[in-house]
Amino acid sequence: MTDPTSTQTSTPAPTTHLPDYARVVVGLGQDERSRHVVDRAAQITRAADGMLFVVVAFDPLPRRDQARLASDVPDSRFWQVATLEAAEALLEETLARLEDTGVRTQGVLVEYEPAHALELVALENQAGLVVVGNSGVSTMLGRMFGSPAVQVLRRASCDVLVVAG
Repeated sequence: MTDPTSTQTSTPAPTTHLPDYARVVVGLGQDERSRHVVDRAAQITRAADGMLFVVVAFDPLPRRDQARLASDVPDSRFWQVATLEAAEALLEETLARLEDTGVRTQGVLVEYEPAHALELVALENQAGLVVVGNSGVSTMLGRMFGSPAVQVLRRASCDVLVVAG
């Protein structure tokens, strides 16, 4: 029994509310930095014992434009996948690599602009977190039009982690 004249008061322990990252969405591009971003998303998903949705957005181009795109577009825009075949191969390789991590994964191909594709998959799957890389954030095009990371930050209905590359 406590002494009513005692000046000490007990404070209840603060309650910690951790975010629900049981469903994580990550964008996958063709650049090498994208692999690091996916690995970070896999670590978070594994810690939450969740599901990782690996999204490859692609914008199909006529073959005549694909070669020009590859030579004219700066590296900061290399996240964009131009053909269905390239998107499928990239996704297949990444999912195979993630099999050894013990993380449950689902690959998603979306014919759409990357930021919109991530937003769509996050909403459809009620994701708690979207993970993106910082490609293009500091480029002139990224400043003018918004890199995929900035666009995701503007539209996100959940938490967003931007992974430095």
